[in-house]
Amino acid sequence: MSLFGTVNTAYSGLQVSQTATSIIGNNIANAENSDYTRQSVDIVSSTSLHKYPGDIGMGAEVAQVIRVHDE
Repeated sequence: MSLFGTVNTAYSGLQVSQTATSIIGNNIANAENSDYTRQSVDIVSSTSLHKYPGDIGMGAEVAQVIRVHDE
């Protein structure tokens, strides 16, 4: 993997962390709001490169933001 690929992998991790931190901040800010439904982040690994002798990870991504509530 090139230096650019390594930096891109780190960048994707930072983006995922920033998104998750933002959602956590929303949950904390609205903790006392009875109309607010908590959210969580579904984080998955990006599609890896299939190379010999093994796979090379390409970082992480946010698959979806899930609303957590009682039915």
